[in-house]
Formats: sequence, structure tokens, C-alpha cells
Amino acid sequence: HTVRHMRKELWMPGLLTRQHREVWKAEGAKDLAQRTRERVLELADGHRPPPLPGETLATLERLRRKGEAELTAE
Repeated sequence: HTVRHMRKELWMPGLLTRQHREVWKAEGAKDLAQRTRERVLELADGHRPPPLPGETLATLERLRRKGEAELTAE
């Protein structure tokens, strides 16, 4: 059972490094904050949010017009 499942159950942290110090230094010695920042930028760069449904867009537009009317009425 264990041998059968170990490959899919083994979790390796993506942001933590388990390299030897010499290898880590040779690869730029990035700390956790730097690796996290790079990963966030990588994820954000590839993110394409799905378009909002028409009903949602109409509601937002209605709210925008209402707010604009309230601000210009003063």
C-alpha cells in the first residue's frame, strides 16, 4: 500500500528549498520572500480572469450611473 501511494502522496514544498547551501548560493541564494515574490508575479502574469456575465456588467453600470448622479447632484 505505502509503496503504491507514496509518489502521489509525497508533498514537496514549492517555495522552500532543500538544496545544499553551496548549491543554493550558486543559484543566487534567493530567500523565501524573493521566491514567493517571483511565484506571485508568475501566477499573476498568466492569469486571465473570465469575462463577467452580462447581467453582472449591467448591474455594475447601473450602480456606477446611480453613484455618478448622486455625486453630481450636490
